[in-house]
Amino acid sequence: MLDNKLLTDKEYQASIKLPLDIQSKGQLAKRQPAYFDQIKRELEQKVGDAFEEGKGLRLFTSLDPQSQKLAEESVKKMIPLVEKRSGKDLQTAMVIADRTTGEIRAMIGGSNPNFPGYNRAINAQRQIGSVVKPSVYLSALEDPEQYTLATSLKDQPLSIKMQDGAVWSPRNYDRKYRGEVPLFVALAKSYNVPTVNLGMALGVEKVSTTLTKLGIPLEEIPQVPSLFLGSMALSPFEVTQMYQAIGNNGYLAPLTALNAVVDEDGKVLYQNWPKASSVVPSQAAWLTMYALQDTVKFGTAHSLNKLFPNSHLAGKTGTTNDGKDSWYVGIDGREVVTVWMGRDDNKTAHLTGATGALRLYTDYIQHRKPEPLVLTQPSELEGEKYTVAANGTYVEDCSGTTRMPIWDPNGDLKQNCQVQAVKQQAKEVQKKVEGFFDKLFDW
Repeated sequence: MLDNKLLTDKEYQASIKLPLDIQSKGQLAKRQPAYFDQIKRELEQKVGDAFEEGKGLRLFTSLDPQSQKLAEESVKKMIPLVEKRSGKDLQTAMVIADRTTGEIRAMIGGSNPNFPGYNRAINAQRQIGSVVKPSVYLSALEDPEQYTLATSLKDQPLSIKMQDGAVWSPRNYDRKYRGEVPLFVALAKSYNVPTVNLGMALGVEKVSTTLTKLGIPLEEIPQVPSLFLGSMALSPFEVTQMYQAIGNNGYLAPLTALNAVVDEDGKVLYQNWPKASSVVPSQAAWLTMYALQDTVKFGTAHSLNKLFPNSHLAGKTGTTNDGKDSWYVGIDGREVVTVWMGRDDNKTAHLTGATGALRLYTDYIQHRKPEPLVLTQPSELEGEKYTVAANGTYVEDCSGTTRMPIWDPNGDLKQNCQVQAVKQQAKEVQKKVEGFFDKLFDW
């Protein structure tokens, strides 16, 4: 620098007296390593032979620097705090995607966001626990003749004999049984036994089909009843894809970080046009999201509602056996955010979805400021009236004071209540006429 006159003699003399400032322990550092790991993967898939490392390519990505920066800051802040409960060597991963287009806005592959090592966001296959449950309830809500949000599900001790002769007896996390619970409450509170009862009524094949529609490869789905409680291993990337489709009224947009690739001569080698295709009925997806908003209102993620009561956030916690994996998927009007926490050696982290992943999401969304989640209501949805029984179950009642959305494809609900209203009016008219003549004859 001195030879090229970039430093004066005085600056040179001052500089050479300074220590070299060598790190005591060497460390690789790179900006957004997990995100650009995904970019490289997409380059190889979508550009193929035209992609050569070192070749002059211009890449246009869907990275949102604000989401990435705030996610990194939240990880650096929250991991040490959560480790006070879980112990050291806790790992995490985050995937943040646009709710409607599927464009990946940010990605973190480990508890040190700047270390370009193992990318847990796309490579770590971990048990997902209760994160699977919305797919079970969505499978039911696809059949409006059989199931509504208010359908009662049994919550009683349950034992299932497996093909190998073993007996599986799932229990609720709190070890309590409630007799019967409405479907939307079972999802919001993440009750295990009602979920398994519902899954058994639907069948493993039905739920598996729903999962494949939501973007999960069939070979990754175990064909056993424990599937209903998430005995399957997925990456945070795959979980994000599943929830993107649910959160977008049943329209799946393939997750992508690469928007366009242009070579050094200006030739466009690849360009992505965000597109979404309908994979499950919009009505069923909308009703599932309604219940996931209840998860935040009064369910397992209710702590969020205290912070953002007017944002109508949706989400789902997930916990696996012995607290090995902690999950949270949060949805606002802008993004789908998947957070995983756990250990690389798969030993217990002593965490639930609420005590681990949800805490990280909460810190992130507090700084990102959520966009209110306004769901576009599909056609054929009506407001059903109910009377709430003493045991908490819902009874259809056209004169009830509690309303719940319902998929009414044939208009039967509206027609039945109209008929009941006409009959009620006729009874009231009849009473008035009879009353008039009673008074007349008394006179």
